[in-house]
Amino acid sequence: MRELNRFKELRKKFHQLAEPSGLEKGTASLICDELEKYNPYKIHTFHDSYSVLAEWRFSDDLRTILIRGDIDAVKVKETLSLPYASFREDVSHKCGHDGHIAILLELARKLSEMYLPFGRVLLFFQAEEESGQGARKLLHQPLLAHYDIVRIFGFHNIPGFPTNSIICREESFTCSVISCDITIEGKSAHAAEPENGISPIPAAFQLLESVAHFNQPDLEQENYCLVTPIEVHLGEKAYGVAAGNGVIRLTIRTNNEKQLNFIKHSIEQLISHIESQTSGLRMSIDWLEHFVSVRNNPSAVAEITSASKELGVQYMIKQTPFTWGEDFGFFTQKYSGAMFGIGAGETQPSLHNSNYDFPDEIGPVTVELLCRLIQNFFSE
Repeated sequence: MRELNRFKELRKKFHQLAEPSGLEKGTASLICDELEKYNPYKIHTFHDSYSVLAEWRFSDDLRTILIRGDIDAVKVKETLSLPYASFREDVSHKCGHDGHIAILLELARKLSEMYLPFGRVLLFFQAEEESGQGARKLLHQPLLAHYDIVRIFGFHNIPGFPTNSIICREESFTCSVISCDITIEGKSAHAAEPENGISPIPAAFQLLESVAHFNQPDLEQENYCLVTPIEVHLGEKAYGVAAGNGVIRLTIRTNNEKQLNFIKHSIEQLISHIESQTSGLRMSIDWLEHFVSVRNNPSAVAEITSASKELGVQYMIKQTPFTWGEDFGFFTQKYSGAMFGIGAGETQPSLHNSNYDFPDEIGPVTVELLCRLIQNFFSE
């Protein structure tokens, strides 16, 4: 009960301080203040982000485990009447990253009391996960060359699963996801003489109809693909003017990077073909917010399975990847590791829902699981 109360107190501090991707300055500052209580060997901050990397050194051996948790909030209005509601009107922790911060800080407290026979532990409080930038920024840091990172673990709370269950799978844990802006440039004309312009509307309709054919909703198939239109904007609110330009925003997700690259190339070819059909029409595409698939190493998954059984918590094997994007995938491209989910409750509202609030009871169990993963690895 004491650990749960301490966890709640921590989590609520960060819930109130909710800051979106790229603007986590106050969050990072408070994380550093809290970390100082637990005597890390070193706290690293960065000039290009508000991420924080804390190190515990148990020997000169360079073998290192890195545990990552994300710290940014989302641009969703806080609608729940919480005594610890977000200070910001249109930003709140509706993805549960306030809970992830508290988990890592409680793990920091445990590390300050822990004995390991060798090695080092890094706790990475990652900014900019929601925008897909945070992982790549750390991977570009020369700092990582000072460690032999032999294992990396990530975690995320997941509504819709039994409370405190552990959800994992080998290979693809999440989908590869990318977004795009497709710009269509024609020529406006008087609404009474549309033939004197170059309308973007036929091209837009053709594009939307064509990309729908890429959809294959069966996650168990290698060619799974979901193309989701996010916004379609054609012309302006000017009733005397026939539309001359437009933009279409899409999100594309597949269950592996190879399939995503195939779909990207297919869409680029489609745009080129549609553009060539209308003289004077110009179309371009900008690819945005790329999240590569999280690829779970089988040995790392076996370690999560074993630690879960040791703690007596329910372990569930996910039969298909989660369809959301997660930039932890950039870590699993370079290092051996895995991401797992913690069940947030079967009736808990979904992530990014305005009625969602991180369930505090899953925090201490996650801390214990991470401790067990660290201890087991360094006992070998």
